[in-house]
Amino acid sequence: MASRKIDRPKLLLVIAAFILALGLGLKAFCTEAPTSMKRFNVICPARELLSVLDRAYHECDNGFDGSCEKFVATFQKLLPEYDCQRPFDATPTQNFIVPAIWLAGDGPLGDYVRLLADLAKSKGSKVSRLYSPEAIDAAQRLFGSKEFRQILDGELAEDYLKQSIAVERRLEQKHRRKGAE
Repeated sequence: MASRKIDRPKLLLVIAAFILALGLGLKAFCTEAPTSMKRFNVICPARELLSVLDRAYHECDNGFDGSCEKFVATFQKLLPEYDCQRPFDATPTQNFIVPAIWLAGDGPLGDYVRLLADLAKSKGSKVSRLYSPEAIDAAQRLFGSKEFRQILDGELAEDYLKQSIAVERRLEQKHRRKGAE
């Protein structure tokens, strides 16, 4: 039997991200469905909105005018759990609900989060000319929100949690400065 070498630094980073998420009160995991909830994916908007999000993602990523605002707005609509459930979120004894955007799957979700992060950090950069100021502002507000951080788990939390918190702090500082004027 071959032993697998454990990448200690990566393991420690994942554990630290998990502990940080718990410390910040982030759930980043599915929630047990209320016992009264017997049907799932009835009001969940994933079926309709994931195709809208994917189209807006590709258009925004290619610089189509107005598509980034639509991407951010649609992304935000997919953050709540509603009654969303993937096939493996149900067990014989428990049912769980997840954020609607998780129904996109790991690969597309990673792509969507990457673009949102790119939009959020593009203000003042050479790339910012590709995106409207409205799209950048909306992306920063969403990327720096607690609601956004609740969908991060695993590698996404490892890659984007600290960035999201930094954006939230910058936005709070900017807001305080405006309030002091």
